[in-house]
This record gives sequence, structure tokens and C-alpha cells, in this order.
Amino acid sequence: MRHVARPSGRVAHDQEAPWSGALSVPRCSDGRLVAILVEATGQASDRCSAALAEAQGDVKVALVSLLSDVPVANARTALDRNGGIVRAALNGDAAS
Repeated sequence: MRHVARPSGRVAHDQEAPWSGALSVPRCSDGRLVAILVEATGQASDRCSAALAEAQGDVKVALVSLLSDVPVANARTALDRNGGIVRAALNGDAAS
């Protein structure tokens, strides 16, 4: 069973597809992702937009990079080491 996000924001169950282990979430526009990064980090939209572009649209990588003030490559490594969990990547050593 797969979870599918509905426009209402509620999660529906797709009985026909096998469980994929992840939620299927509608793709946000880059403008919406930049707005999310601005809200989450308190940083300027141009800096958030640049981080998102450098992270190739990966909002988690951009978020860790902005909050830890580290290069995108280091943020990606920190997320990889911590199973893609932002909080763990931030609490870990994102700078290495």
C-alpha cells in the first residue's frame, strides 16, 4: 500500500501499488520552496534561491546548508550520513 498526498493535504492510501516506504508528495514550484526556506531560515530570498539552485532543487540539502552555513556538498554528506533526517544532520557535524 502506498501513501498518496491529496490536494487537501490529507494522505490517502493507494491499495493497488506496493508500499514504497515513502510518501508521495506533489512537486512544489521553486518559488514555493524558496518561500519555505526563507520562513525556515530567516534568510533573504536571493540567498535561499541560490542555495536551492546549488542543491539542484533538493530542499533538505539547501536547508541544512543554510542553517549550518556550510557548502551544499557538506550538507548533502551530512544528510547521507544521517539517513536524510534534517535534524540529525544539523545536530551532527555538517561541516566535515
